[in-house]
This record gives sequence, C-alpha cells and structure tokens, in this order.
Amino acid sequence: MKSKLKKIVAAAMAILTLSVGFAGATGCGYCAHSLETIEKVPSTCLEHGHGYSYKCKKCNKLFAYNEEDGLYEIEEAEQLPLSGHTLPEIANLGDSLGVRLKDGKETADSIWDYEVTYKCALCHEEHAVPGEHLGAIVPPNINKTQQGGSGDAYRGTYGYDNGDKETGRPYTMIEFLAGVTPNAYIELDPYRYVKTTTGKVDPTKYYADKYEWVDSSNIGAYQRFPLYIPFNVNETRYVFYVIKNTTTTTTDPLKIEWSIDGDEWANVTVNPGEIKVLPVKATSRSNINVQAQFIKVSNPNNAARLGKKMSIEIAGQFYIAGEVAKLDIDNQPVKTEYTAGEIFDPTGLKIYATYTDYCLGKTLRIEDMEFSCGDRPLTADDTKVTVSYGGKKVSMNITVTEGANNG
Repeated sequence: MKSKLKKIVAAAMAILTLSVGFAGATGCGYCAHSLETIEKVPSTCLEHGHGYSYKCKKCNKLFAYNEEDGLYEIEEAEQLPLSGHTLPEIANLGDSLGVRLKDGKETADSIWDYEVTYKCALCHEEHAVPGEHLGAIVPPNINKTQQGGSGDAYRGTYGYDNGDKETGRPYTMIEFLAGVTPNAYIELDPYRYVKTTTGKVDPTKYYADKYEWVDSSNIGAYQRFPLYIPFNVNETRYVFYVIKNTTTTTTDPLKIEWSIDGDEWANVTVNPGEIKVLPVKATSRSNINVQAQFIKVSNPNNAARLGKKMSIEIAGQFYIAGEVAKLDIDNQPVKTEYTAGEIFDPTGLKIYATYTDYCLGKTLRIEDMEFSCGDRPLTADDTKVTVSYGGKKVSMNITVTEGANNG
C-alpha cells in the first residue's frame, strides 16, 4: 500500500511539474503536457494486467514514470506477469474443496500422501490449498468408553511421521476394541481433555500421560486444542481426515462414521492396509466456540460388534477461511547468542498464528516460517530476526558478537 501510494504521489508530482510549464524534449511543441492517469489493472491467473501510465490529452502520447528516469515516453503500458490463483469465497467452497494424491504419487503409502485442493474461482483449475488456510486436526490420545458402555472402546496414542515431536507431523494411532457395537457413538469432547502436572484428578475430566496439547492458561485450553473447530453462524466447516487401516489380525473391513457436530455424518469403509479420505462438514445456526465430535465404528461383516480389535492411523486438516491476524512468540529459540559467521538456529521456537476467522489459531511448524536472515551467516549487525507467515511478521532479539578472527 505504501509503495503504491509512493508511486502515485511521485507521478502526481511529475504531472504537476509538466502542467505548470516545463516542456522539455517530450513536450507538445512549446507547451507542457496535459496528463491524465491510466490506472493500474492487476493481473489475474487468466489475463495480464498493466501498470500505471499517463496519457497526454493534447498529443495523445503515452508515458510511464519511475524515480530514476522520471517521466518517459512509452509505446504501451507495462504488462504485468500473471498472478496466482484465486480462492473461492467461503459461500462457494462446497463444490471447490477436495483431496488428491500429491504430485508424483499414483498410490498412497502413508496418510501424508494426500493434499487438500481447491478450484480457482477464475480458471476453475485444481490447486493445492495454501498452508496458511489449513489447520491440523488430530484426534486425542486418550482412552474412551462408548455410549452406554463401561469398558474402553477407543484407545488413542500420538505418533509423529518422523518420530520427532519437535519437527514431525502428529497423528493418532487408535485401537477400536472387539466388543464395540455399531450405532453407539464415541464422543470426543475438547472441553474435558486436560493435562495434569500435579497428579490431582478431576472425575469430570479426561487425562492421558502423553497428552501435550493444552498449552495456554491465558487464552484457554480449547483455543489451542487440535480437535477444536469453532463454528461461525451459517458458515460451513470442512474437515478432511486421512485414515489408514493398520489392522493385521483380520481381513474384515472397518466402517468409520464421523461427525463434527453430532448431527451431520459422513462415513468411509477401509480394508486392512488401505488408506482413504473421509470428508466431513457441518453448518451451525449460531456461533460456537467448542463443538464435540463423534465417531461410530462397525464391521460390515458382523452386524453385532467388531469381533476383532481393529486399529487405524488418522490425521486431518480443516479449512481456515480467514486471514492471519497476528503472530505471537510462545517460546523463544534455545539459542539467541551467536558468533559472527554462524547460521540462525530456530530450534525451540514456537509461534502461534491467530486468524481473523473467529479467534481461530494454530502453532506453526518451523518449516512453515520464513526468516529474515534466511540461511546466510550472521553478522554483528544482526540484532533481531523477523519471522513472516501469512502476510504477518513478528521479531525476536538476538546477539551476534565478532569472533576472535573477525577483527
């Protein structure tokens, strides 16, 4: 915006200069040009736009302007390169969002081989949804009973795709036990999942030894819980779960039904070894901060119960309609003091992105962040590092001292 304003002001000054009598070599005889501005037209993914230009009302010549050359004559306005593709409005997302195998993949080997896609609002081609419009959604690592049951029906454990929770993408390994019956649901209620460091147990809460997602006392646990999906009134939420059936004790299929609001259900049947996508959506008639999710599981070959313990790996993503509103540093990097010539190390850095979409937010992965210093060697002039994501920035202080051989 500042750059555009600067160009407009500079061009206006040039036009004013010419209009008060400075004719120069490009003047209309002995008169100043009388210029009118031809507005910039932004490019789309289908058509090139053009930059600002200025046309003389007297001689019909066309001009451009820059700070280095001033006003100079041109044959035609500068053609701008084609722009990126356009996400549809939230109201038109229903027919646009989808899931596909990533480029180069013919079959899925893991739950990470899929990507969420959208159809460009202009050219209608399918493209991967930008990362800033996706939030991870990971079912909890907890033991749960079934509706009307007394024993465990659901046993969850977190895993990471490279075995490292600092850099890996989290997923949940879930066991559904043999006695689970069809049509009785398992409720996943974000309000009731907590982490205890004192050992005190509240009977109205659920606990798990490895549960590590609740990490905010001033905003509220539900705000940063990966199962948390807020609803805006009359706005549809879209979730895409990718499920791998890891059962090895039976060849029977597993049917999974899922609801993100307890009302609208979607289902998928997955054979052992298969990977499938389960798209789930819901629309609320009111604003809801936290909404429980529900699961039903059944064996199509056994009408009474599963009959065998079955297991899955599951992770998902949900579409975020809003833009990034701000970035906050939750944890500083482990290393903040450097010797000139070293490379910035972001290990330990945690940044939380808050969105304009109804107080929604997510913790960023290191690979999602763009650093102002890149991967170049640091110098004594580097006093801070700025992180960019989704059009917003946040900075942290660092100290860089000259080494013994640097003067």
